[in-house]
Amino acid sequence: MNGQRPLLLSAGLLQNNAALNCDLTHAALPPAAPGAAPLPEDMLHLRRSRFLWRGTWHERLAIRNFDDRPHRIRLELRFAADFADLFEARGATRPRRGTLHGAELGAEQVGLSYTGLDGTLRRTRLRFEPAPARLDGQRAVWELELPARGRCALFIEIACNPTGAPECRPRIGFGQALRAGRRWLRQRAARLPRIESSNDIFNEAMRRAGADLTMLLTETPHGPYPYAGIPWYSTAFGRDALITAWHMLWHEPAIARGVLGYLAEHQATAHDPATDAEPGKILHETRQGEMALLGEVPFRRYYGSADATPLFVMLAGAYLDRTGDLATLRALWPNIEAALRWIEERRAMPMATASRNTAASARTGC
Repeated sequence: MNGQRPLLLSAGLLQNNAALNCDLTHAALPPAAPGAAPLPEDMLHLRRSRFLWRGTWHERLAIRNFDDRPHRIRLELRFAADFADLFEARGATRPRRGTLHGAELGAEQVGLSYTGLDGTLRRTRLRFEPAPARLDGQRAVWELELPARGRCALFIEIACNPTGAPECRPRIGFGQALRAGRRWLRQRAARLPRIESSNDIFNEAMRRAGADLTMLLTETPHGPYPYAGIPWYSTAFGRDALITAWHMLWHEPAIARGVLGYLAEHQATAHDPATDAEPGKILHETRQGEMALLGEVPFRRYYGSADATPLFVMLAGAYLDRTGDLATLRALWPNIEAALRWIEERRAMPMATASRNTAASARTGC
């Protein structure tokens, strides 16, 4: 704002994790333009409300003038995208990278893109409403006239790898997307058993845990799958999902069915020392980033886990006990037998060899 960063007052999630709200104000600001008056501190309140819905970041920036005089401000939003792989963000270095392309500019949107060494074009599109007074590949600038006690709102969308031409896609506004996200959360909560006790702290802990788990669930063709955690582990992990599904079995067995189906589909069928794969082993983790797809890291499908395979068998049995779902178990039976064969073979392996392999897996840091 007028060349200075706002000051954070507070930030917090809604109870159901539907959105994050951040409240900000400002120090004394210099004039927005020559001849304009400086702005005393704390005259403006800013609220940034943001959430994710269907692969798009939605944000509303609401500005309110608490002064009894009008004010003119220059609001600047800076942005950039380096398209770094997750493992680069964690500190890995690469001798070569792909090609960053120049920004594609429109009246109210910017397209940023990168072609990786794997030949994949990765794109980010930013949209602004209303259209900024100035827009380039690194910043959007608005010149705002705020009347006394007045307010205004700006809206920002950030979409990763959007499909189709922008003019061919229906525009989903902030309010519509927020209502859709809240409706989805309510519908999901309505399918779950309701847990209540005489202890308010226990009730709040269960509500919080349910909201957090819902945030981690990702729909797959096999059903819901709990990803391991944001930001580094927002992907499918075997051990984490199996234990989570087991803990949730009494409450929502559909999670166990989704986890078992997904891991069965990705069960190892051949030996591959680079990824610790052996026939029958259950996945430890999977990644779809550029470095994983190129084999620069071994985690596109990585099997370096000793406990995921027996946990898979144990969860399958617990799921059958809980649901009586024989059809699902019949479909999984070849995968269960393959997992049992791997367990038997590992049990017969000399202890020294097993210890060396376990230590090698531990050194990967996963």
